[in-house]
Amino acid sequence: MSLGGPFWSRAVQRQIKRAVKKGIIVIAAAGNKIPFYVVFPANYYQVVSVAASTKENTAWIDSSRGFSIVTTAPVSI
Repeated sequence: MSLGGPFWSRAVQRQIKRAVKKGIIVIAAAGNKIPFYVVFPANYYQVVSVAASTKENTAWIDSSRGFSIVTTAPVSI
């Protein structure tokens, strides 16, 4: 998923838990322009959160950062 924001949602978290229970791997973008915080839904512990990197495999300057980041992937601009 490439969506998100700073606010937690019970309804979204409930749907993510249902998906995970069915064996679906939920992946979400960590966010952009908020360097100190991973946005929701990527911030839920059930979600694989992906931060942006450059094609040189370095951290993209505008990518969100935080402890819940699982991996990075090159940003496509």
